[in-house]
Amino acid sequence: MDVRVKRGAELSTDHHLVVSILELSAKDPARRIKPKKTFRIRWEALANEETSQKFASKVDQRYAQLSPTETDIESEWKLFKTALVDAATTTCGMKRVGIQPGQKKTAWWSEEIR
Repeated sequence: MDVRVKRGAELSTDHHLVVSILELSAKDPARRIKPKKTFRIRWEALANEETSQKFASKVDQRYAQLSPTETDIESEWKLFKTALVDAATTTCGMKRVGIQPGQKKTAWWSEEIR
């Protein structure tokens, strides 16, 4: 952007003309960014008794594999968290969150309402 002040010949005024030149590119990089795909763990699958038992056994199995030599609480929490998330991902599965391509933004809007 180039901004300049053009002073006039009139000496009795405090106002001056301001001229600016603004260059815009033809390409808009903001539109080319694809939305980030977000996923979540399907925790509602734990309502099933068989799935919850599989999940509990996987957590026990994964946490038993970890070394008990960790004395720092932060590293202990990180190991427990990874064991929990890995077991939930394999047992319950993942679900894509957000608007799918071709999906309407409002799920409640139907032909009946129109």
